[in-house]
Amino acid sequence: MDEILQNLCTCGICHEPVNYAKKLKCQHVFCHECLIGYITQYLGQTSFPCPVCSYKHVPQEPETEVGESMLSNLEEDSLTRSLCQFYSQENERPALPTDDGVFAPLCSFHPRIRCSYYCEACNSLACIQCKRNMHHGCNLLAITKTMATVCYNRIRQISSDLDAVVSQTQLIHGKLTSKLEHAIPDRENTESTVKAYYADLKEKVVNYLCQQEEMILKKARKLEEKEKMHLERDVSVCSSLLASLDNQQKLAIALLLQTSMKPSQNMVVAGDLSKNVLSFGDVLPLLESDLTKSFDLRFMINTELEDKLTNSDIVNIEVIDSCHSGPYAVTVNDEESDDVFHDQLANVTTAPQTDSHEGDEDSLPTYGSVVQHPSLLLHRSSDSSSFPRPVPTAPPLPRQQEMDVTDVPHMQPSAPPLPEAVDNANYAVVHTESEPHVSPSVDVLVTTSTRDGIVGLTYKEYVDIQLSGDINVPFVVAIATVGETFVLIDKSNYCMKVLSQHGALLNVYDFGYVEPWDVAAISEEECVVTAPKQKQLLFLSDPGLKQGEETSVRKALTTGQYAHIAFHKESQHLIACRCPPFCATRIDLIDLQGRVRRKISLDYCTNPRNIVVTNSFDIIVSDLGMSKVIFFKSDDSTAIHKKDFIGHAAVSLAKPQGIAIVNELDLVMLLDKRNGDVSVTSFSGQMKKVLRNQISVDGSVEEDYQMCTNIDGTTLAVTKTDGFVSLYEIEYSYLPFATQI
Repeated sequence: MDEILQNLCTCGICHEPVNYAKKLKCQHVFCHECLIGYITQYLGQTSFPCPVCSYKHVPQEPETEVGESMLSNLEEDSLTRSLCQFYSQENERPALPTDDGVFAPLCSFHPRIRCSYYCEACNSLACIQCKRNMHHGCNLLAITKTMATVCYNRIRQISSDLDAVVSQTQLIHGKLTSKLEHAIPDRENTESTVKAYYADLKEKVVNYLCQQEEMILKKARKLEEKEKMHLERDVSVCSSLLASLDNQQKLAIALLLQTSMKPSQNMVVAGDLSKNVLSFGDVLPLLESDLTKSFDLRFMINTELEDKLTNSDIVNIEVIDSCHSGPYAVTVNDEESDDVFHDQLANVTTAPQTDSHEGDEDSLPTYGSVVQHPSLLLHRSSDSSSFPRPVPTAPPLPRQQEMDVTDVPHMQPSAPPLPEAVDNANYAVVHTESEPHVSPSVDVLVTTSTRDGIVGLTYKEYVDIQLSGDINVPFVVAIATVGETFVLIDKSNYCMKVLSQHGALLNVYDFGYVEPWDVAAISEEECVVTAPKQKQLLFLSDPGLKQGEETSVRKALTTGQYAHIAFHKESQHLIACRCPPFCATRIDLIDLQGRVRRKISLDYCTNPRNIVVTNSFDIIVSDLGMSKVIFFKSDDSTAIHKKDFIGHAAVSLAKPQGIAIVNELDLVMLLDKRNGDVSVTSFSGQMKKVLRNQISVDGSVEEDYQMCTNIDGTTLAVTKTDGFVSLYEIEYSYLPFATQI
């Protein structure tokens, strides 16, 4: 099994274990970055050859040349991904027994819950939470002992299908090999015909005819070499297909012997094998078409020899039928020489690699499937809803005395506050906001104050965002402050809902069939939404209808599968996070044209959520799988320092979820779902305070929480996945200071 995995999961360019596997139409698998770097060399050309077998890949209509769209639409190899996920010793997830004694892995979305179902439509495993939130309308198969029998029969059928494809490929391979040996059956007759014609004219125009003869013979030989080169590559492609089929056939046989051990995992791999059987079948007709063609040349002779001998070609060659000139040519362009092709192939590993979604902003595709949602009514209570809604516990318990856990005292002002009375007769102390009535000769000392720290939260109200037009119960996955509004992402209803700072509904935007995951503010009148399944970043204008126009998608970037996102205003960079189930965890720093400027590895993070960025470019991410919050501190353009925050000696985080920042005070608020505690830390992760039982939570229910502050930092909005939004007033301590006027 290890040898099979090595053959199937090795990049054809760097020959290392594949990373983010992508495959070409000829079924060869490569690392995403390796393949992008290789194809980039052929930008602007009509095709590019496979680095392994030289199969000619052409752009899909209406594209006519290799471009950015071809780079961004590379197909993911789901078979390699599934093998690395279920059979790689480094990545294999732990498995727990079901009630029937069948072992099933832990869920990639919910790492503490065992998978209980197999979804044939999605070809993936699902836990009970995934079934409720992500597989609406899917026919799920329970993981039981009977699945081993079902899986065995399915793999047995796939193995039979692979046998049939192998037989067909071997037949075509044999015929192509035979044809290659007799590719040019009448070459001598072709040359003698040309020589005989020019022999009669040599005495009159010896020099000219010699040049013509040599030119025509050179063209004929070049066409013959092209024909042989094409057939050689056909044979190479066929040989490579046989090798791939042999590996996958061995895999199918190996899986037959292990269906009782990992039936659910094998069902996923079986689904991938089934797709590959169809893909192999798409390539074979293209190869088989060359068997029906016979190399034949036509010589078109100029009969007006005496009049045009000195200024025209007497003989030209026309290709009547050949392999290399057909519409399904499996070779490089006619303009490319063998030397150029081999030079490019040799340099592929040293070529600079670029990211797949670099492109010109002006040429970005439109997003026609996104439509404006009709106006809907916002329900403040569950009585008028068509779905049974749980009512949250409100208001929260009275706030207990906050606990200061820092060993160092808070920073003190440079001088104590001024007393209520001032002995100096030249000053008058004013405490009111009205203009003081003083004589021109008397100076005025006005005492004001500035925020010093967070001391507590006061419950204000809650809002139920379920609408009368919603198809499903809301499933809120993200919240962000855009201008003077709160923007929420309702994933189950494929829409964005916009609330005022007081909880009033302002706008609803329907994404059609695009599934949104996260949102971040770009400016006070624009936000960006992630759609990882569609590999898109959507830039929406005026979500709060501030300008009186309908919200619209101003731009759609085709990017990687980013699930979570934040935006740093000063650098104009998006901080985008990749995570399971789409790919391995990683943070990319992206400009507004979609180009990746920097990458931060998150190999130590299992389930990242709630990514935020501060004004000083500190990146903060919560890891639900490891129950910690990760602080990234950047000293310069290259260095990154990481710090894990798991709580304090007296306060340990159990279920960190919501993260909100107060840039004015360089403070971060972290919500612990277990008990509603809010930990207040600095941007570097140093604990400042713990506000006990400030947020009303129900730790016994599988609900996720998100939170953010409004634009002036006076209100904290906390969302639950079930669609309830609670608003809290943030209470601050103040430092007084005086100003002479």
